[in-house]
Amino acid sequence: MSYNILLYGGYTLWSAGDDAPMHFLTTQLKNKTDKDIKFTVFCRHPNTEFDTYYNVKTKQNFEYKTKELSSGRWMRGLNSSDNRKDLLDIATEISASDLIILGAGNFITEVSLDVLRGHFAQFVVLTLIADMCHTPCMLFGLSANKLKNPWTAKAAGWMLHRASCVTFREKNAVENLISSDVSLPQYELLPDAALGSPVANINRSKEILRNEHIDLSNKKVLAISIRDLSWMNADEKYQKNLKNTIDKWLYSDNQNVILFIPQCTYDVENSLTDDRYVAHKLSKQVNFPDRCFHIKNKYQAPDIECLYREADITLATRLHGSVFSAKMGTPVIGLCYEDKVKGFFRQLNCPELALKWDEESEIIFNKIMGVLQNKQHIVSKINDNVSILQKKLGRYVELAYNLLT
Repeated sequence: MSYNILLYGGYTLWSAGDDAPMHFLTTQLKNKTDKDIKFTVFCRHPNTEFDTYYNVKTKQNFEYKTKELSSGRWMRGLNSSDNRKDLLDIATEISASDLIILGAGNFITEVSLDVLRGHFAQFVVLTLIADMCHTPCMLFGLSANKLKNPWTAKAAGWMLHRASCVTFREKNAVENLISSDVSLPQYELLPDAALGSPVANINRSKEILRNEHIDLSNKKVLAISIRDLSWMNADEKYQKNLKNTIDKWLYSDNQNVILFIPQCTYDVENSLTDDRYVAHKLSKQVNFPDRCFHIKNKYQAPDIECLYREADITLATRLHGSVFSAKMGTPVIGLCYEDKVKGFFRQLNCPELALKWDEESEIIFNKIMGVLQNKQHIVSKINDNVSILQKKLGRYVELAYNLLT
């Protein structure tokens, strides 16, 4: 006997923070049973490299491969000119599965909301299909923003109540939904599953740096996880503060350097979703660009994560820049552009390490120096709390396995 599990989330987009939770769950479920488990991953860009690395089978999801193709259209398979087989293939796959897992990530949001568009709408449709097929549906480690549209709130409440199992990864998500008048079913609040994903071997980070021709010997390294914030109309202020922070760091000691670690390298449509582009753009503005080092190639989640071992401290805007750094035992300061970042530091029991995304450079720099001065104590606190959170992750596996059996 074997199990067929379908996963649907932000996969194959070269986003380490999306792939790591999936990697955790697939690995742990396989360790849970001696029965064969076949994982099908619905995603935007099915590819064999992803299949081989994560031991899954990718298939086309509801999304079009580019925004240009999706312009003026609902999700793939639901437009009058679409091949009905597109929708039928997904519905048939759900019907034939023993479990569908939606997530993990920040999918209960109105950032890309439209009628039958965006991940939230896809999750609602998938929950409906699973309900009709009597296939158990698990909402896996979701985040949620505050919802302004009452119909979004109604849809979120319906989806949450129809799912077989609901898990959130931050208390902020629950608070946001309650404040949006979303009716909540029974749920479980669990840590970010990326904290439990498989880790690269201890020598991998240095191997990557050699391949990238980066020598950090005898350097004090500030790792930076940057992202584009133009969608918030915030990029100018954000980048100015980062630029000034970097200048202060590099000016304070000749041995200080910057290592830009790209959490997302998705470059299919434009450069704004590729952290490498954003980092290069910023480093051209700083006073000592020759002391800014860049990871130029694409890597899978465990490789990106292990690079934080090489840093003395991290400044992260990307949520999983903070998660990965904490997991690697490197102290991290988060710039909170969304509640999910603040929520992670709240779970980590280190809220003092979470700053506003638009914090002034003087405050950011002073926080960096303060953490370094008290590094041993802070690292010990982070390690202890990461260990506590990791011990809770097995509950995700139990919940999923219970739905299978």
